[in-house]
Amino acid sequence: MAMAIKAAPGYWRSLLLVAFLGTSLSAAHPPGGVVVSVGGLKRISPKQTNFEVSITNNGETPIFLAGINYESGPSPELVFIEHERERDEWLTINCMDTEPPDTIRLNAGETITRKIWWELPMSVVCGNPVTSFEGRFRIQVRYFQSDAEVRAYLKKLFSNHWKEARAAAAFSEPFEVPPYQH
Repeated sequence: MAMAIKAAPGYWRSLLLVAFLGTSLSAAHPPGGVVVSVGGLKRISPKQTNFEVSITNNGETPIFLAGINYESGPSPELVFIEHERERDEWLTINCMDTEPPDTIRLNAGETITRKIWWELPMSVVCGNPVTSFEGRFRIQVRYFQSDAEVRAYLKKLFSNHWKEARAAAAFSEPFEVPPYQH
């Protein structure tokens, strides 16, 4: 599933969402039981890389993710790439302009993996200032304790009350994209 999103109706709302996504986290659900890891990082071309994001529920209760349930398997959609601007100052660089239709339940001890195909430049709708794979990146995953929390979050996020949307988040360790090898 590609992270780039084509320009579509709702362009201005998407620009507002990308600015907001980096600040809409809640401390109500500490991320101690959710582990986000990045693997299989491979540079395909000077402007394209791919990798896998694994989300593991190490907690004792299920967590819920917003996403899409494809025939081939579920794909979590509140998965964001962040770029380090200053030391420990992170900027979300991808966005979404369509509400994910499904909820994915991740039981205790389960892992879900999503393949990311990342190509620069990213969609204009994101207002993304990243034009090269230089610097440190990390992955942010939004998660919830119930299906009802997912629905309430998405309802607020895609409304005039988007500033009130709150979600727990877990982060991968920072990583760098390797140089392109011919």
